[in-house]
Amino acid sequence: MPSLTLLESFAATARLGSFAAAARRLGVSPSAIGKAIQRLEDELGVTLFRRTTRRLELTEEGRRLLAGLAPALEALDEVLAEARDRTERVEGPIVLTVPLVGYHLVDARIAAFLDRHPGVTMDLRFADAMSDLIADGADLGLRNGPLRDSSLKTRRFGSYRHGLFAAPGYLARRGMPDLETLDAHERIGFRFAATGRLQRWLAKDGKPLALSPPRLSVTSIEGARSAAAAGMGVAWLPDFILAADLAEGRLVPVLEDEAFETGEFHLVWPAARAMPRRLRALIDHLAAPALP
Repeated sequence: MPSLTLLESFAATARLGSFAAAARRLGVSPSAIGKAIQRLEDELGVTLFRRTTRRLELTEEGRRLLAGLAPALEALDEVLAEARDRTERVEGPIVLTVPLVGYHLVDARIAAFLDRHPGVTMDLRFADAMSDLIADGADLGLRNGPLRDSSLKTRRFGSYRHGLFAAPGYLARRGMPDLETLDAHERIGFRFAATGRLQRWLAKDGKPLALSPPRLSVTSIEGARSAAAAGMGVAWLPDFILAADLAEGRLVPVLEDEAFETGEFHLVWPAARAMPRRLRALIDHLAAPALP
């Protein structure tokens, strides 16, 4: 029977698509991964990958092996994690990546976690770019939108809602817009720094609103929130950054039932075996119900 090391090397390569990525995941050299795959193919008497100069592709035999092997490795991970949890202390470093405005979501929870586990140190990295967790040395990430990397494990963190908001003073001057008059209002657009594109405003049916370019655009969600609170126009904002503004009356909803978008945040982490107890504890802590 092939050893666990060979099977683990195969599963990591199949999920990540290259020897180099699998090597980073398992903490070995790419040549070691290549030799492990060759040995496994020799032992099984089948070809598991089609090799080209640019990528690896699973053969039919490789796909069948991965489909049967993946659940067994995940079950083994859980058994080993439970065994470690009985003796391992929650301590050591954790690297967590979150969106730039993510402090609204995690600061209080991180403070409570660090207070509960004084042996843990945390490197909290803020960035809107969708980073490669393995390449960046991150243990865990908080992400929204479609999850494109199938090699990552995920757990739901919570939901959010984008909508339109404006200051009461602005609405007193210009009136409450409807869908027909919104284009004539002062609007504050958010422009993605990486692409230069403006974020779309969506109707309740998910279709983009037909609007001319705004006079004011910013590359920071916090900047859009601040400009709206200052009475500079209507802005498209996520609800999780607005608790204080709404409670203190600096902002009010606009077209609340006509223009909005909902989504979810997920915690994501590499599907590596032998997850440290500190990471499992943080995932459980962050995923505990708080957001709706």
